[in-house]
Amino acid sequence: MKRASYFAAACLLLLFTTGCPDLGDPSQIADKANESIRPYFPNVRTIVLPEQGTIIALTCSTGTGPELVNQVARVLPGIQGVQQLRTLRNLGALSHSHTYSTLILGFEESAVVYSVDSGQIKSVFEMPPNYGEQYSHECSH
Repeated sequence: MKRASYFAAACLLLLFTTGCPDLGDPSQIADKANESIRPYFPNVRTIVLPEQGTIIALTCSTGTGPELVNQVARVLPGIQGVQQLRTLRNLGALSHSHTYSTLILGFEESAVVYSVDSGQIKSVFEMPPNYGEQYSHECSH
């Protein structure tokens, strides 16, 4: 946390002369999400939608049932990279960077949706009709 505070202070000092880097740069956010989730799901692929404020991390795992999805929903908020999204949300507003309000962790037939602002998390088992096809396509690359 101190590290983020120092960075924010440095950005505020530089803001008037050079501007701050985009703390929410989509490619950096995708890399960080992959790094945070890969220990749990080694084949994760992340799609960042800055205009929608959404990060979609596809686990690219198969055979996951409702029990695992619900277990992940309970554990997800405690992952350090997920906790840092709230810090990014606060610092990003100060530096006019992209911020992200929603993290979606996608499974083969379901997803876990995390609201960065409220901290609420829910498991979703009714997916849009073409979700499975898009999941397979993204995970095959």
